[in-house]
Order: sequence, then C-alpha cells, then structure tokens
Amino acid sequence: QELRERNTRKAVNTTDSPFRGKTKCTCGRSYMFTKKGYRMFWECSGKYDLQNPCDNPIFLDCDYHHAWERLCIKLRKHADKLIVPAIEQCEILEDKFMSGEITALEEQYGELSNRKYVLSSLCAAGCITREKLMTAEADIEAEMKQVSDELERLNAQYDDTVDQLELLYKMLCKLPQEQLVKTILVNAVADGKNVEFELIGGLKFREVL
Repeated sequence: QELRERNTRKAVNTTDSPFRGKTKCTCGRSYMFTKKGYRMFWECSGKYDLQNPCDNPIFLDCDYHHAWERLCIKLRKHADKLIVPAIEQCEILEDKFMSGEITALEEQYGELSNRKYVLSSLCAAGCITREKLMTAEADIEAEMKQVSDELERLNAQYDDTVDQLELLYKMLCKLPQEQLVKTILVNAVADGKNVEFELIGGLKFREVL
C-alpha cells in the first residue's frame, strides 16, 4: 500500500510541467507538454496541422529541465557581473532620459506663462486691444495644455525594468530552480533543438536542448 501510494503521488507530480503555458514554438504556435507512458516530451501544436504543419522536432522534458538548470547555474554564478551592472545602467539611463525631458517641458511651460503675463501687461498699458489679448491667450493656453498633458504622461510613466531586475537578482539567491520558473521566467521559445528563455527585466538567454 505504501509503494502504491508513493507511485501514485509520483505519477500525479509528473503529469504536469512548470513550463506549461510558457513555451512557444518558433513557428508562433505553442509547444504542448505530452506524457505517453513513462515518456514525457514537448511537441508543437502545429505538428498535425494539415495545411501548415510545423517541422520542428519534439524534445524531451528532461532535456528542457536540464537546459533550465544550466541557465540557473550560470545566472547564479555570474549574477554580480551580469545583473548588477544591468541594474546600474538602467538607473542611469532612466534618470538622464526622464530628467532631461521633464526639465525641457517645465522650461517651455514657464516661457508660455511668461508670454501670457507680458500680453496682459501690454493690454493693461493700452498697447494691444482686449480682443487681441483674448485670441493670443487662447493660443497660449492651448500650448500650455499640451505641455501640461505631456508632463503628466511622463510623470505617470513608470518603467519597472529596474524593479524586475532587482527581483530577479533576489530570487536567484533564494528559490530552487523549479520555483524560479514561476517567478522569473516570462516565456520560452523553442525550435526542438534550442530554447530561448526570456526572464523578467527583458533578459534573454539561449540554451541547447
């Protein structure tokens, strides 16, 4: 009874894969996890498409896991040389881009406000008519609205690449390889011979199956 229960538990555990739903074929369709007897493998869902069949070969599930294991070992070994510099570079680029654009827009908004004030002063001094003032102010306010909307968009825009890379670095140190599939793997693209893993933070790595 103990052996039967143990074998049942093993069978339940091996009927699914952490890579299910995350694996695509280079043809654009999904690779499907298949179990026949004790043999577990992946095949493209387009393999039996009569009109446009996929020629990419199947690959064994164990080879898939070994490829992921090799990548995890490499990432853990070289994380300080690979991921930490990537985080630092992303932070520098983000600061330069955001601060430069926002500063320019704020200066433009200030110039428009100053033009509006000058026009009001000229009208008060009798140099321009009230009608001309209202027409010019309407044009300036329209420009100010565009600049204001762009500033709001930039301030609301948040690129979480740095956060994802920091999370990737932390998870590599804490979680086992199987759990890392759920936390750091976005998707994988395979051709039956190689697989390209895309991780959070936009990092991509290719491994042989």
